[in-house]
Amino acid sequence: MIRRADAHVYAMGSVVALPALLVAPLGSLAAEASGDWHYGVTLYLWGAGIQGETASGAEVDVGFDTLISNLDMAFMGAFEARRDRWSVGADLVYLDVRANESGEVPVRLASGATGNVNVAAGVATTGWVFNLSGVFNLVHTERANLDLILGARYLDLALDFDLDLAAAQYTVTPGIVATQVTWDGVVGVKGRVLLDEPWYLS
Repeated sequence: MIRRADAHVYAMGSVVALPALLVAPLGSLAAEASGDWHYGVTLYLWGAGIQGETASGAEVDVGFDTLISNLDMAFMGAFEARRDRWSVGADLVYLDVRANESGEVPVRLASGATGNVNVAAGVATTGWVFNLSGVFNLVHTERANLDLILGARYLDLALDFDLDLAAAQYTVTPGIVATQVTWDGVVGVKGRVLLDEPWYLS
């Protein structure tokens, strides 16, 4: 992907989302501290949709517009401290997505008659993704830069699903609460090649 040099973009992988849109940071702040340390803070937006398949084989396809319309809270930010060829960084993503729908569904009863079932469903998903990394610069020239990355990623996802079914005098309220917490090691490289001011290739 070719980008302008004044638009730094951070992208993070996720076990539940496929990247669909990347937006340049909303703001950036950099300052020099005492000595050779340099610090930077970036706020950014990472847009995504959700695609997948359930255990029964049904396909799931939720667009970014649907997610953003049901978004209650989100924060995405990164911090970096750099000195000479070494740097450390932290990246935090928090999402809280909630949706509620209700209506009537016609069903055929055992007697052969048709009746209506009142259905109300609510789903809430919250997630934390925290990355902590150390970076060593392998190549640094006027036109190219290459860094080696070592670190760890913390992922915490929670799903809360409620379903209310009401037909005549009968009411059923099943619910599902599921959580997943994982730690993963991160190894990789990142860099860019300057094409022609102000354009570069990541």
